[in-house]
Parts: sequence; structure tokens; C-alpha cells
Amino acid sequence: MARRKSAAELAELAAKKRIQEAARKAAREASPKPYVARPETDFEYGFYVDPLNNEAALRFRIPKDSLTLYGGLAKAGLVATLPTGKAQINIGKGNKQVTFRVRWYFGNAIPEVVPETAAHGRWIRFADKTAGKYTHTLPFGASAGDGTDPTPSVDSLIVRFDQLFNTETEKARLLGARGVVVLEQGYGSKYITLAKVAA
Repeated sequence: MARRKSAAELAELAAKKRIQEAARKAAREASPKPYVARPETDFEYGFYVDPLNNEAALRFRIPKDSLTLYGGLAKAGLVATLPTGKAQINIGKGNKQVTFRVRWYFGNAIPEVVPETAAHGRWIRFADKTAGKYTHTLPFGASAGDGTDPTPSVDSLIVRFDQLFNTETEKARLLGARGVVVLEQGYGSKYITLAKVAA
């Protein structure tokens, strides 16, 4: 069992964190990064039948770079048009509709050591940039992408996730040497992990 830190040690750590936060704030204020909206051509739209309510199909705005890297709409269990007989629900910022997504990163065999700065401590980064990002996120559907499964369930979603990612080919292609992919359920910043595969 690890030794408990003393009150003096905890106070020292808290003071260090306050100094780092002040340094981060000063750096942001010294060189602010203006928000630049991505053009609509950077996105594609896709649907999946909601595993929690089979009467509805959720519509997502999806970054093309991550979608292309992953393998397209069909591989993500999505379709390009609203499935017949389903009510459309648009998913966007601020929406509290529960959704399902895959999140992954490509991992390097030799991790990168990020040195300590005034703004943060030293840390180890396994993720590598692919298609301009360290981490990718996509909505994930239970069907094979052809829309033939009108009544998907959470169980069928997990089965499909396991079938896709528990193969050496997909692990090597998307995860590299030390990458991780997770299947998540939730909305906004509130997600729980349903399944996980590591390279």
C-alpha cells in the first residue's frame, strides 16, 4: 500500500498545481487562438437506428477525416439516408440524447516523453497523430451498414464491436502498437465505457 502524503506534502502539491494553472492561463492570454469554424465540406452525415428506441434513427454530423481513417459509414454501422419508417432525431451540440460511439487512438511502440514545463508536469504519451488528431471519435451503429437490422440492441452493438476490433488486422491498422479503442454510451461529457480493446 502506498504511503499517505503528509499535510505539508499535499499543500506543496496544491501550490505547484496553482502555479501550473497560472502559467497555462498566462500562456493562453499571451497568445490567444481565435476560433476557426471548419467548413461544411469537412463533414458527412450518417444515421443509425437507436438501440434504445428502435422507432427512431439518430442523425450525426461526422468529421470526414476520422470517418475515412476508420473505413467509412458502413464500417461504423451507419447509413447515409434515414431508414424507412424511422423517426429522425438530429444529434448536435447540447443535445442530451443518449448515443453510442467508438473512441480510439493509434499507439506508438516507443512512447514519447513530454518534458515538464511551467504549465504542466512531465508525462508519457503513447498516442500518435493520425489524420491530424491524437484521438478520434465516431458514432457507432449495430447494423452492418446496410440498414437491414431494424431492431438493434445494446447487446448486438457490443457483439459487433468485439467482432470488428478483436482481429489482428484491425488492431494493427487502427491501434498500432499500443493503441486503445472503447465503445461508449452517453451524451455531452457524460459517457460510460461498454467495451474496450487494446492493441
